[in-house]
Amino acid sequence: MQHFSTFLRRLALVSIVFGLLVVAALGVLGRLAYVSHNEAKAFRDGWQRIHETKDELLLCQGPDSAGDWTLIEHHLGELEALMRDLPALEVDLDAEKVLAARGASDEVLMQEYSRLQGLEETFQERFFETQETEGRMLAATILLQLMLIAGVMAAFLYSLRYNTEHRATLSRAVERLHDVVAFKREPHPLPEARWREEADTLETIEAVANQILTDRRLSEIGSSATLEQLVEELYGLISRSVPCDRVAMAFIDPLGNVTAESAYTVMDAVYLDPGFTEQLSNTTLGRVAESGAPRIINDLSHHYAQVHQSRPTEWLLQEGLQASITAPMYRDDECVGFMFCTSRYANSYTEAHAEFVAHITRLLKDKLHNSYQAQQVISKTAEGFVTLTREKDKETSNHIVRMSRYSYIIAKQLFSNRRQLTPKFMRELLWFSRLHDIGKIGIPDAVLSKPGKLTAEEWEQMQQHVAIGEGVIGSINQELAGAVQQGILDTALDVVAHHHERWDGTGYPRGLAGEEISIAGRIVAVADVFDALSSSRPYKRAFDLEHALSIMREERGKHFDPEVLDAFLEALPAIEKIRNEFSDD
Repeated sequence: MQHFSTFLRRLALVSIVFGLLVVAALGVLGRLAYVSHNEAKAFRDGWQRIHETKDELLLCQGPDSAGDWTLIEHHLGELEALMRDLPALEVDLDAEKVLAARGASDEVLMQEYSRLQGLEETFQERFFETQETEGRMLAATILLQLMLIAGVMAAFLYSLRYNTEHRATLSRAVERLHDVVAFKREPHPLPEARWREEADTLETIEAVANQILTDRRLSEIGSSATLEQLVEELYGLISRSVPCDRVAMAFIDPLGNVTAESAYTVMDAVYLDPGFTEQLSNTTLGRVAESGAPRIINDLSHHYAQVHQSRPTEWLLQEGLQASITAPMYRDDECVGFMFCTSRYANSYTEAHAEFVAHITRLLKDKLHNSYQAQQVISKTAEGFVTLTREKDKETSNHIVRMSRYSYIIAKQLFSNRRQLTPKFMRELLWFSRLHDIGKIGIPDAVLSKPGKLTAEEWEQMQQHVAIGEGVIGSINQELAGAVQQGILDTALDVVAHHHERWDGTGYPRGLAGEEISIAGRIVAVADVFDALSSSRPYKRAFDLEHALSIMREERGKHFDPEVLDAFLEALPAIEKIRNEFSDD
């Protein structure tokens, strides 16, 4: 694409060269026309002098001649002078011979007369020839002058046309920017660029327009949204302008730990889970926090091999990611966290991409950090409920930890199997699966702590813990939904309401079947039953692992969702690791 200024310079150069050539041609033609004009004048004067000399010779005939030989001599002298200034002629004037005919016979005079008449005809022919040449030279000169004028006008009109089009293109681009600023629903489309300057200007205007639209969309993101919702919306915004396959957040706590809090990814596998914690001093993020500027790593493999071998970088590489942008997040001049944008392709990022991500981080730092803190409050509140339930039920804290970790591992395996689950759901399942039996706070101690088998009446009382739990969580969720316009405890409510439902419809309290049961309830059912089978209870001893798994497999398609149970079995190594790590022994 050519520069408009270059085009104008070239047009001016062509016009100057063309003008110089025409002027030079005009000079040559003018000179030739001038020479032809002088020759024509000389031939005309010579023609006239010969004609006058002939007339005088006629008067010199006879005895009573009235001819004036002095005049004839004068004319012949002028003729000789003219012929010296003219190109060589194939005629011989021989003035002496004419003058020698003075006093000669009329026959001699007539011979000289005839000779002068031939010379007159020659002069006459040459006069018409040179006059015609002069006319052609003058016509060519006029034509060249017209060409010069036409060339100058054409160059002027040509440049005026493209300058007008250039200004119109930029004007339409500015109209688009004005429409964006004025909140018009359908802004003017950008015109097509013809020149390099236009392309650069249009690119800048479009970047500014996109920045305005992005800032507007960011301002419209609800402050009550969860961190996962914010991150998912951010992915939609960032991916429009920056190569991006994963957006994630991490926050720094008062003890200097940096924790991966939430992520949205389009990759098939997730290895760097929310919840991973590392001391900031053990990472390279400390340097990013100190610099205050976004960091680009365009080759994570090289960074891992040559700069810093960290587990998060290793996990990102396992997920198939090769490049990243890290933007620090500040509140009151203190770094409180980081936003990460990563791509599956190496060398994906430029400084402009990094500044775009940093700009979004600066604009949303308050919403992101407030959302993070709100979720921390929810998490701590859930832990308080769990403590209350554990004291009432006399269950070990390890049971709660195991069951919640099992639920999270199953959900993660389902996600890896391309099940449409989100990191937000998995995170909430980790938090709220611990609340599955919160309704037991309303069950009499005699029933809850009975070591033997429950009677039918006692069993009916025990089943009421689901309704009690639904009432507690449902009431809180309704109050929160009225305040923040969303059900923060929806996943917790699904866990409490559905974890005793069975895939075949024989569960309680509603007898739901198949996918009528929430995915949260189906996952927690598998996790809860496995922990009950593989752990000791006041009324039973723990089954060994193979016996417990055998019972679980027998319930595939009966008690358990086949897909969820399969995910549980596929993730068995991670399940066993949690079982051993948090054993009651």
